Amino acid sequence: MTDKTYDMAITIMIGGCGSMQGEQEVKVKYTFSPGTPDVTYLKNGDPGYPGYPSEVEILSMTAPDEIGVIAKVPWWFEAAASEYVEDYILENHDAENPEPEREWERDVEDMHKGDET
Repeated sequence: MTDKTYDMAITIMIGGCGSMQGEQEVKVKYTFSPGTPDVTYLKNGDPGYPGYPSEVEILSMTAPDEIGVIAKVPWWFEAAASEYVEDYILENHDAENPEPEREWERDVEDMHKGDET
């Protein structure tokens, strides 16, 4: 199975020694694996298992150059910005890319439509 890829535009502040020199908007192509919650106990009372955090894999970063041509960002820029970009995606992925409604959720809603009397 191939992982689904996503795109997100992120504005990154560029500066040195605490002075802000500007900002650069980059387009990030990435894959996202949602995490799972911790399960403290199983239904039969046995101990549960730990969850796993969400994961992001950055596939590419592109940005317009001085004359507006979209190009891959330099390796040093990607290396310097990757931690910030990963954290930003983890915090904002669900809002930018809502997951489609699962079929069983629709079925449960349909079963309860007549219950509103």
